Amino acid sequence: MLTSKLGWLAAGVTNVHLGSRIGLGGMMFFGSFLQIIAYLIMSTQPTYGLYVFAFFFSGIGVAYQGTFSLKYTLDIVFMPYS
Repeated sequence: MLTSKLGWLAAGVTNVHLGSRIGLGGMMFFGSFLQIIAYLIMSTQPTYGLYVFAFFFSGIGVAYQGTFSLKYTLDIVFMPYS
């Protein structure tokens, strides 16, 4: 849906600012929290407008999860051995 893409766009604009403020773990938690909220809204079979609004939150959550889980994986792969 278009609103999911708008959620990805909103996450792309805000992820650097929020990531520097609340850190890697906080962003992964926040992304999963947004996904949980979106899927809980979708599971209640709401009106069309609320369903579209939930897709927006789902897009933000998926984008945050994708971005910061990749960062977490790359931090582990390129971690110097001590």
